[in-house]
Amino acid sequence: MSEPPDRRSPSGTCAVVAEELTSLWARLQVLLASDPLAPDEFLEVITIQSNVAHIFVYLEGNQRHVDHASLVRWYGEFHENGDLDEKLLKRFRETRFLDPRTEETRRSYVSWLAERTQDTDTGFARATAALHAEAKQATAGLREDRLDLLRRLGANPGTASPEAVFHRMASEAESGDIRSKLARVWRKQRDRRIAPQVAAVDRIVELRRRQSGNRGHESALGQTLQKSSLTEAVARDFIEEYLVQAMDGCADLAERIRGLTGCAERPMDHFGYYVRAQVDGANLPLFRLEPCLEYVFEIAGRVLGLTVARVRDRNPDVITVAVRRQENAVGEVRFDLLPARGSPGSENHPVAAHGTAPRDARQGPVGRVLCRFQPGDEDARLVTFESLHSVFHEFGHALNHLLLSKRVPSSSGMDYLPLERLEDLSMWWEKWVYHPDLAGVLSLTDAERTGLDLCRRVKMLEFRRSDVERSVIAALDFDVHGRSEGGIVESFQRLDERFGVSRYCDFGDLPRYFSWPMFRLNPGMGFMYLWGSADSAQKFAPFMNRGLETLNSPDEFRELFRTCFEVDASSVRPDISSVPVLYDVKGVR
Repeated sequence: MSEPPDRRSPSGTCAVVAEELTSLWARLQVLLASDPLAPDEFLEVITIQSNVAHIFVYLEGNQRHVDHASLVRWYGEFHENGDLDEKLLKRFRETRFLDPRTEETRRSYVSWLAERTQDTDTGFARATAALHAEAKQATAGLREDRLDLLRRLGANPGTASPEAVFHRMASEAESGDIRSKLARVWRKQRDRRIAPQVAAVDRIVELRRRQSGNRGHESALGQTLQKSSLTEAVARDFIEEYLVQAMDGCADLAERIRGLTGCAERPMDHFGYYVRAQVDGANLPLFRLEPCLEYVFEIAGRVLGLTVARVRDRNPDVITVAVRRQENAVGEVRFDLLPARGSPGSENHPVAAHGTAPRDARQGPVGRVLCRFQPGDEDARLVTFESLHSVFHEFGHALNHLLLSKRVPSSSGMDYLPLERLEDLSMWWEKWVYHPDLAGVLSLTDAERTGLDLCRRVKMLEFRRSDVERSVIAALDFDVHGRSEGGIVESFQRLDERFGVSRYCDFGDLPRYFSWPMFRLNPGMGFMYLWGSADSAQKFAPFMNRGLETLNSPDEFRELFRTCFEVDASSVRPDISSVPVLYDVKGVR
């Protein structure tokens, strides 16, 4: 167990992460050899496992941009290693700490390890992994089908996603009939691959039902809700109210599209054309990454009382910042720099070898953010509005990882808070792309300010379009895992009978979501994205009319963010009406 796992030679962002995983493994061995183990060293063991879990959630969430297959075995070494679990369990059963808070954490950690070592249902994990692989294979097959279709239509997809190429092609078609025909062909391609996806998802659901029953739960949803502070009834009411609101917003958008295009049938087939009409040929700006990061660091200081300062990093492909609160170190955030596809250096993006950290280097909490950029003049890194939105969102997740009131053992890295609150801070942070002060902080020209407003308008339109699909998948996930029989087709039919969801959402677009990390690891909790959307909109509303210079007292906001950091705080049902207020798209024809 003292040797690190074998690895293929990763490159780019994965090489950076591989270095860190090597360092974490080495440090864990040093700690396990310590006798006696000091309280801060015990907490460091938990931090190491938490950092590893966070890394893999981060990698899987960015798998469109980072192929992390070469690193997956590291996860198994830290979190699926029976020998390691037994050694940790023996060690910490025999350990006691005088500090009550540390001792409470030790007991929680021992209980978590004991459950892992006693869980002998390894067949469930293997069967579930095989079924997810089947579903992903069907998705990969669909991607190849669509690439072939695009080539036959005369498009050259290159390295872009087939979906992006298709939507651009459809948006540029002036004829509504042509757009409708393209959409029908696109759906036909999708539906040819839908059967194996549905079959795999239904079999996974059945496995979860069996496993949850063996563990004494009424349903797979009931088992997941043990990691939530909500009752099933409260969660269901919230989902259904949010769904109805999202459908109302989509209906309004559909009517606007009809008014512009004259296309009465399936107006969402013409969404891309509608968005292009809003942009009206304008050049959308790129933004310099450095001042964008300084902007979020200033917000962290003014709102959360944090000092965020860059530290010298050994690797030119990473920006590392140290986060402190007053005189106390909180942790680090590492921004992995990745050239966007098609940019110089984006293919085979190598990283120089810098060596791993010393074996005795203490490990604190570390969060990660992926920064996709395009090279500009004088070594400037430029980001699109979409990438900027993503950087802000991930920075919120990174701070959440750093600022927890206490560490809760987790092999998923996704249940450090009651599950419904996991997206609250990240979604709040992303909303700073809409704040009026952003243009001034970035020193934008008048033309760039106009472009920024257009980017915001398009993002808001995309949110309104996708909000109903996000709501339907949450309701579908909640329903199918709360039942003892039936699959996702039957659950969708029940939703359609009650709410008429098929007017705005095709079933064929939904099964792929069940392979996403959160849906895979916490069945039934897909509504956390709805909860985070409402909570963050409600929390952000007071900031929209305040300039950055007026935010000088972090104590003013301490209670506002307590649920983001305090594990034991009670969840407060957010006001869903705050969502359409924030995303009220101005100037849309």
